[in-house]
Amino acid sequence: MALIIRIVSADGKTIVSKTLPALPNHIKVPPGAKVEVIDKETGHKSSLPQYINAHAGETGEDGEGNDGSANVTLETVSNWPEAIAWLDSLAAASEGTDMGDLPTSTWYAPEANQDHGKVMGYDQNTLLIGGVIGAGVIGGAIALGGGGGTSDTIAPVAPTGLDLATADDLGSASDDNVTNKTSELTISGSAEAGSRVELFDGDTSLGTTQATEAGTFSMDISLAAGIHAITATARDSAGNTSTASSALNIAVDETAPAAPTTLNLATADDSGSSNSDNLTNQTSNITITGQAEAGSTVELFRGDTSLGTGTTAANGAFSIDITLTPGANELTAVATDLSGNEGPASTPFTVTVDNTAPAPVSMLDLAADDDTGASNTDNITTKTSNLTISGTAEAGALVQLFDGSSTLLSVNADANGNFAVDIGLTVGDHAITAQVTDAAGNISSISSALEIQILAEEPLSSLIDLSSATQTFG
Repeated sequence: MALIIRIVSADGKTIVSKTLPALPNHIKVPPGAKVEVIDKETGHKSSLPQYINAHAGETGEDGEGNDGSANVTLETVSNWPEAIAWLDSLAAASEGTDMGDLPTSTWYAPEANQDHGKVMGYDQNTLLIGGVIGAGVIGGAIALGGGGGTSDTIAPVAPTGLDLATADDLGSASDDNVTNKTSELTISGSAEAGSRVELFDGDTSLGTTQATEAGTFSMDISLAAGIHAITATARDSAGNTSTASSALNIAVDETAPAAPTTLNLATADDSGSSNSDNLTNQTSNITITGQAEAGSTVELFRGDTSLGTGTTAANGAFSIDITLTPGANELTAVATDLSGNEGPASTPFTVTVDNTAPAPVSMLDLAADDDTGASNTDNITTKTSNLTISGTAEAGALVQLFDGSSTLLSVNADANGNFAVDIGLTVGDHAITAQVTDAAGNISSISSALEIQILAEEPLSSLIDLSSATQTFG
């Protein structure tokens, strides 16, 4: 009979093995490692406790003349080289051939995990063997019955690592254990290899499944809407049941949020004559605000096209920057809550984008009644106040008049695009221009100049000289 003794690191990444004629009395392992025994002839693999229980009362000799039924001591050594050297020396001492060894490598445990004082012994009545949980070593007892019979009274370690499958975790994060599903929810975790794992919701059993040889399990369950504390226990083949695992808290929410409300264009982006008419000359970085369920994700749409998403604050407020094309843009918003439930669309909200500059003012003119020169169209006058300037511009647009670089005043064009406004000018030459700003805040180019000449009025005394006048009566 030949046995393969395998020592496996706590993380499962390092394995050393040697073929021996029988189970040795003494086994050295690094901190956290476990021992497996493989029957060379049958290929059957078992843990060290399982093998000892199964073969209690049998005899055999290893290379050191040790009886297979004698005491077995499991000693924790500081590192892998010690364990490898021990296996090598034991195999060399045996008369058998070292066959089928698995690849070996060197691994060092962190000092925090080393436990040189842990020595666990075995005789035909009691086995003390270590199981590794995280960075600690836990001992247990297996009582062996007389006449080679076995009786396992060690409870398995409680299952660990309970988790909701990523595909079923439909909340805002794939690891927040929030979902809108109520059935086919997959729970996974780790438990003693081959043990029967039972899941509970509080005190209610959800079903059982069997852990694999690798010590993992997964199981589909159903849950009602609400908060659930899921725990697991493991029962080994001898009927020993572990304590309950730590609880996995799962929130099931299948209620959709309400539609977002109060969609609005941010005041800073609402350009032009009003900051509340939802008219702008911007095409990018346009901020849309509104209200939705706190913590939900809000997505903005123009028709079926997604424009962007944002997350609501604790008070339900959200703001999302988007890009729009010129013209009327009808927007809607949809909220998705933390559980992945999608609500209905909001009431449509229209933002109009106008980024086209208006045409410049045309037909800028001085009113004929104010044109007092030799012609009423030569823009020469002696008036300095109440001079009426008229012209045409975009309907409803704001028209600003300038005298050179000096601003005179502003006036709005009427529905037909006409405007007229009275100004005052000083004696001299003036170049009157105009510029248009439309409702969206777009500004035109400067108009052609209206040249006006203001003449000083001659005093009446300079026009009539009575002292030099003569008249003869007769």
